[in-house]
Amino acid sequence: MDEESYVSVFGCNNIDVNIPSRIYDGSTDKFVCDRTGLQGTASGMVIIPSHNKVSIAKALRVYSHNDCSGCDPVQYTLEGRSSANGSWASISSGSLPWTDPVPGRNFQGEDLTSSYDSGDGKKVFTEVSLGNNLEYLHYKLTFEATRDSNSNSLQFAEIELPGVQYEELDFESSSTESFVQALSCPSVGSSKVIGAGTKIVKNSDALIFCGIFIHNSDVLTPYSRSYDTFDWEAAPGPLAASPDSISCTGSSCLMTLPVLADSSSSYVILSKDDISSSDGTRRFLSTSGVRKSIAKFLEMVTFGTKMSEIDELDNGNWDEAARAAYVQDQINMPKSSHREYFRKRANRKWITTAQEARSDHPCSPNSKWRRYSFLPEDRYDPHLGDDLPNIVTFETVSTEQDTSQIFETDAEGDVVAHSGVFENHQSGVSGLGHFDFGSNYGFLELNVELAEASSKQLSFRYANGSSKYGANRPCQLFVNQQLIEASYDFKYTDSDNYWMYSKLINVDLVAGSNNITLVSIEASGPDIDHLRLGKPAAVLIKQNGHYRAVAKNGIHALRQFDYEFAEDTDYNWSTYPYPPLGDLYRYPFGRASVKEAPSGDAVHPDVGNLEVDWTGYEQYIGDYFEFSESDVFIDTSSDLIAPYVNVRGNELLLTSGFTGPICENVPQFAEKTDAPIFGKLSDGSWVQWTPTIIQELNGPSINDEDMTANVLSDGGAEWMNKTGGVTKCSNVPRSFVNEDTCFMSSEACLSNGGGIVHDAIVCGSLGEVANDPTLTETYAIESELDEWYNDVVQENQKTNIWTEIALNENDQLRQRMAWALSQIVTTVPDVS
Repeated sequence: MDEESYVSVFGCNNIDVNIPSRIYDGSTDKFVCDRTGLQGTASGMVIIPSHNKVSIAKALRVYSHNDCSGCDPVQYTLEGRSSANGSWASISSGSLPWTDPVPGRNFQGEDLTSSYDSGDGKKVFTEVSLGNNLEYLHYKLTFEATRDSNSNSLQFAEIELPGVQYEELDFESSSTESFVQALSCPSVGSSKVIGAGTKIVKNSDALIFCGIFIHNSDVLTPYSRSYDTFDWEAAPGPLAASPDSISCTGSSCLMTLPVLADSSSSYVILSKDDISSSDGTRRFLSTSGVRKSIAKFLEMVTFGTKMSEIDELDNGNWDEAARAAYVQDQINMPKSSHREYFRKRANRKWITTAQEARSDHPCSPNSKWRRYSFLPEDRYDPHLGDDLPNIVTFETVSTEQDTSQIFETDAEGDVVAHSGVFENHQSGVSGLGHFDFGSNYGFLELNVELAEASSKQLSFRYANGSSKYGANRPCQLFVNQQLIEASYDFKYTDSDNYWMYSKLINVDLVAGSNNITLVSIEASGPDIDHLRLGKPAAVLIKQNGHYRAVAKNGIHALRQFDYEFAEDTDYNWSTYPYPPLGDLYRYPFGRASVKEAPSGDAVHPDVGNLEVDWTGYEQYIGDYFEFSESDVFIDTSSDLIAPYVNVRGNELLLTSGFTGPICENVPQFAEKTDAPIFGKLSDGSWVQWTPTIIQELNGPSINDEDMTANVLSDGGAEWMNKTGGVTKCSNVPRSFVNEDTCFMSSEACLSNGGGIVHDAIVCGSLGEVANDPTLTETYAIESELDEWYNDVVQENQKTNIWTEIALNENDQLRQRMAWALSQIVTTVPDVS
């Protein structure tokens, strides 16, 4: 059911018009039926789905609510009718399986992730298989009893009726045991939005293309397709259906559409025949054979037809000569090299001497800067051997005092007024419990007494473990009835047991009583542990003796409020520090977990991976870069971080480089013991330099005519000397593969490690091009001392490069021929 469906409730007192939608809103917001004075009367609902199609209900699921186990329904009857005015027919009745023992509770306001095959495994629910194969239009669900027979209330979080919904197809009931929704392709030129889940989809008609796409921001990304009556198959592209998710019988296919991670995306099914753009307007036609001929030709010579290619060739001259000219143009086109494609995009962060390479320089063009403090590479010290950790320490700023005062929100006596509930089931709180806003646009009102008027900094310790509402549960903040913040963020903390502080807000308070109120903007607000006035002293975080970050709001543990990060204790990173990751909410603050050295338990600081910000604490970092508006930065956020993508804008490329006296004070390349280098942008925000591996240009491109032009004349001797042997000799041994790149040099290093000599042969390597920092950090360079990234990154690089070139490079015919030739298997008979 969707929001347009209709549910009529019976056997309840004074049901608000908005309450019935909670029965099917896809969350654990609870439905409450007041049965005061109605004991002995059955309660329930009539369900009228908005699709207005007959369906077969296969199961009944009931999700528990957040409290009152005695209010759970335990006896049910499900009926159906085949028309709006038809009689109700019994489908199933009996006891729900959770009658005994008493089930657990679900928190309110959390999204449900369920399917036809299974309910949400992370939530508490009971399920009954109905054994039904009959079709009905409407359903009536009656609950005859609750667990406590004396209860005046019937409560639950959600009702689900998994089953089969029919549209235009007429399948036998016996063939739909595992199907959810029957679909057919829409008429040519039209489309419709479809939901996630398991579908049975009819194959396209003759000469018709039918496709399912993922729609996001006016972009259609192919998911699956059927054309010219053929079975459905995975469509080419980055979001293609898994082949295992499609199975076909006869003229229809069973297909599973997974729930999309981005709530703004949707599935769309559409049909096409032919497209004409001769008059600048695209319309659906069925008369043009030329464009079909062009498309068929391109399917044979490329890895996929693009509309722009069809438009270019559809110039009124499509014939044998045009086809020959296309092939000749493809032959003359520059060649795409897999090795060069990799090297140009292998812009890995440099970990001092862990890699046999030199770093770039912060003043050089395209130097890389970041807005977060710690890298995954910070976990271990590569100079001391495998898995030997760096030392992390915490230092309180001695010139600051702890001015914080805590006001708990554990119980009724702690607050002035509220419209939520007090809970005590979550760990990590500072007192005995916390405040839950509930799911009805709640509020929380506190009173603070001060002896004299003063300005204070205010924040709340909170938890938000739900991705609902874009993973943010903002509130309005009022102080003494004045609106201070119209939308005060309480962003995702990753768990209901992970507690962080909200942003510090400066407020002016009066002598005597001060009223502080939070009003939830969304239906559900955050969980509040306490209000804090003032703040602790700032804490400096050091690594191997260098200042790396400052927690201006103090620091606590996510799950242990009383834990103290001791100044006289050495810590190690217990996991790889991660920057802020994901789409809407995943790891919004990054992750940086430590443990007491050498083998203590992991502790999660509540500040995450801190944003670089030294304003007010510049004295700890020495000289730093001061950039102006003329210094151009562009986004270069890494593609290597796992499990989610890096938040865009957190890694920047200084495209024009930098000139100034500070450049003379920075070594030519990074060293092991160097202090971090920070910079302040023109808008007042801060960044930290991230050294990047330099891959030397030491060979011709696959398209160069001069095979010796880019070979290092000294074989790499200069940088080998300057780096003390960190950068190795680049002189490649001569062989039949690279002999065209070789020449005699007056002085060069020897490829066999024999040092530097006069009159040596130097050789390069075909495709040994330099990396291009403007192409972002796409591929990993393997190092035995650098294994933080997801194994999938390393294992799939060859496949990824092949796919990217096949789909996007211009020399399509060459790539297609190479692929075709690679499919040839030579077999030789056994002549022995």
